Amino acid sequence: MINRGEFDRAETSAERMLAVAEATFGTDDPAIVPSLTTLGMIFQQTGRLADAERVLRRALEIARRPDAGEGTLAEVLNRLGNVLSDDGRLKEAEATIREAIEIGGRLQGPSMLAISLNNLGHILTALRRFEEADAVYRRAVDLVGDDAVVAAAMPANLAVQLMGQKRYEEAERLLLKSVAAWDAMKDPVVVAKATALLNLGRLYYETGRRDEASATFARVTGLLDQGFPANHPLRAYLLQNLSQIAFDGFDLPEAERRAREAVAVAEEALPPSKFEVADQYEALAQATLLQGKWDEAIHAARRAVEILSADVNKGKADKDDWDLLSLVEIVASEGIQAADPVNAMTKVVEARRSAFINLQRHAATDTGGVLAAAAARAEVGGEELAALVREKDGVLEKLRGVEAAFVSVSAGVSEPASRQASLRDLRSQSERLRERLDAIDAKLLADFPRYVDLAGAQPVPAERVIAMLAEDEILLLPVIMEGSLMTFAYGRGGGLYAWGRSPADAAELPRLAAALLCQASRNMNPACAGATLDRGREAGQPGEARGVVAFKSSTAGDIYDLDAAHRAYSLMVPPNLRELIAGKRLIIAPSPELLGFPWHLLVTRPPAQGWAGGGNDLAAVYRNAAWLFREHPSITVVPGLAGLDGARRSPPTAATGARRYLGVADPEIGRTDAEREADPAPCRPSPSAPTLLAAARSAAVVGPLFADVSGEAAGLADVAAVRRQPRLDDSRCEVEATAATVSAEGAATLLLGADATEARIKAMDASGDLRTYGILHFATHGLVGGEFGQAEPGLLLTPPASASESDDGVLTAREIAALDLDAEWVILSACNTAAGSRSDAEALAGLARSFFYAGARSLLVSAWPVYSQAATRFTTSVFATLAAQPGITRGEAVVVAMRQMLAESTSPETAHPAYWAPFLLVGDAGR
Repeated sequence: MINRGEFDRAETSAERMLAVAEATFGTDDPAIVPSLTTLGMIFQQTGRLADAERVLRRALEIARRPDAGEGTLAEVLNRLGNVLSDDGRLKEAEATIREAIEIGGRLQGPSMLAISLNNLGHILTALRRFEEADAVYRRAVDLVGDDAVVAAAMPANLAVQLMGQKRYEEAERLLLKSVAAWDAMKDPVVVAKATALLNLGRLYYETGRRDEASATFARVTGLLDQGFPANHPLRAYLLQNLSQIAFDGFDLPEAERRAREAVAVAEEALPPSKFEVADQYEALAQATLLQGKWDEAIHAARRAVEILSADVNKGKADKDDWDLLSLVEIVASEGIQAADPVNAMTKVVEARRSAFINLQRHAATDTGGVLAAAAARAEVGGEELAALVREKDGVLEKLRGVEAAFVSVSAGVSEPASRQASLRDLRSQSERLRERLDAIDAKLLADFPRYVDLAGAQPVPAERVIAMLAEDEILLLPVIMEGSLMTFAYGRGGGLYAWGRSPADAAELPRLAAALLCQASRNMNPACAGATLDRGREAGQPGEARGVVAFKSSTAGDIYDLDAAHRAYSLMVPPNLRELIAGKRLIIAPSPELLGFPWHLLVTRPPAQGWAGGGNDLAAVYRNAAWLFREHPSITVVPGLAGLDGARRSPPTAATGARRYLGVADPEIGRTDAEREADPAPCRPSPSAPTLLAAARSAAVVGPLFADVSGEAAGLADVAAVRRQPRLDDSRCEVEATAATVSAEGAATLLLGADATEARIKAMDASGDLRTYGILHFATHGLVGGEFGQAEPGLLLTPPASASESDDGVLTAREIAALDLDAEWVILSACNTAAGSRSDAEALAGLARSFFYAGARSLLVSAWPVYSQAATRFTTSVFATLAAQPGITRGEAVVVAMRQMLAESTSPETAHPAYWAPFLLVGDAGR
């Protein structure tokens, strides 16, 4: 009956069976467990999750009796795990299924283990841990054996997680295989067959095959009409898809009708916070919007937002959700204003500010979350809070490792006894870690509720943004959305938005941003196609050059495209926003695709025609270009408004305000003994036109820095390889000149040569001394994660005689995050410090994120490999400006330094942005 979807009859029969079993065996005998699990399965499949959990909890208590048998216990755990998963309680579900997996490996026959692995894969997919899900799903498929029902279900489950990764061809093959298996059965499990068909129809829809989707959904309708309850959850999913097809066919009344039916079913059949219920409201918002039912569209959109924002759904909503909900509110606000321009402004403003909140969710970055948590920690303060937060992070890191190991062992094919011992130990570790996490969370909530509230990186309402801004500041939130561009601008007087509705423009902007970033670096950025960074030495060049890059005369391929830079500006800052932002200090909170873009290199006016012609003086062209930084006193990037909001609520401490300065430079490295032992370079003025050669602060590595070794040295740097990196002896000049400019305001400490060690920095941290510095300045080689054998980014320092956990010559991102800083400003005058830790990571996801986590309020980072000589000139100019003009902000000093370097350029090489423009100010620019 269950297989055929006859749930009313099945429920009556199951209750009768349970009553008979209880009368025969008693109410706590293992013999009644099958009846309880059957009844729990019926409740689950008809959407009554609370009833299902109640019944299965009772079954679990009985199944834990020694005489119940491990097979019975594993079955109950699997059923309960599925119910918890359906209820959105994924962490509880995961822990429950892990116990079932451990038991399944001890049982005779592979089916129970296959079912448990399949269930874990479903949970991992919901958690978007796709790589782990893939591993356990594939292992489950291998274990199926002769169980026809399990064999039919497994491919469809794997297909769902492949669809989540847009691996549609693989997913389609698996879904077709599953459907064929169900079709071949005399008595298939109708719920499973309908689910497979529903996912197949969705795949057809997402790949643009609407006719095939409609035909497949018609098959699902036929199955559900064979006795399924009117409020079965599958009906809600089916109706939502039918609404979407009607919407795409411009049959808006039908789309609305189907969406309303879907909402009604979902609200009755599913928990109110269930992620999928938001899909039904999104469909209703779309359908009502295009019929001009403005208030209904906004109501549906906000109901979807409430669901997607619930704690249980954190991390599940994707950018498409926030795109749609933002646009619903914007379009509805325009419709309301057009219908009643005099009396509707309150509703209009409310709708647009609600869209501003959703766009922040769309633009959310990992680094922004870290910055918000660090700002919350700083605002609430206290050693006890800091210790709890750091302990929690350590426990979370260990838990991630244990859970990944559990998946790896579960999906492996090692000897059964060894595997079971490993799984038992890993599950025990996981339980202890989760208990400690629960205890930490409970204490944080009880003792530091303000921190818990602030650390969640929640979007900042427009009212608070307006209040946090100075009179001369403007906040820009530019977002790339599928099919459109949106830029919000807020100042103390209110806000405006611009919406570009061209899909071609929306697709063009990321390409422009990537191309301009590579042009700005003269393709020195390793992420650029055809990167030209030469880590060798050109014959005949001066022997004192270090980490050299060819710095030859410009060619056509080296030109920074001013026309493209103006086009990008026109897309991101449309005409209706320009009067509002004119002359103001800009704070830019972009979506992840634009986070690492050098915003100061946008061009506000078209360059003269033929500017790139062979007869033109490129140096003069660059000097006279209408760069964005010429028109604004400062330009600052923030990876999320929550962090900026927190930083401005938490003023610097007295120690930070004293501007104590720590400079780290010229580590004791070099490609030869002579280079390492030579005297430091003299601090002399830069030559006016270094047209042939310049030093770059990127490691000139021959072979990996991190050897693949085992034992105690595993994961440590090869100190001999670190010691052979090019010396940067002119970096002393940079930190010495900077120290001289700040010494009047606070004490300066320099770690140079043999003192520039990882051990020294960690000792300062352990003593609390590191926290007393308001400015930290690292002028050394920077490593991008994954580039030179290391998994994460880092800073090169003086290596020890032998590597240890405390010192291997590389201060990695993880070690930086473990420091305790209270720094107003960290300057990373090194190579490509804005880069992520992987080639596919968002900008600022590497060193920058680690320094934010450690407690930095703002960073000066580089968007590409920097010329050592230019970096020295730039940073010394920034601090000289700050010393000469005490009232100036960090952001303004950065702009002044760029203007000076560009004005003093005398050749196309020194006037090119690669030389003077690599640095970005990230975080709070100061007031």
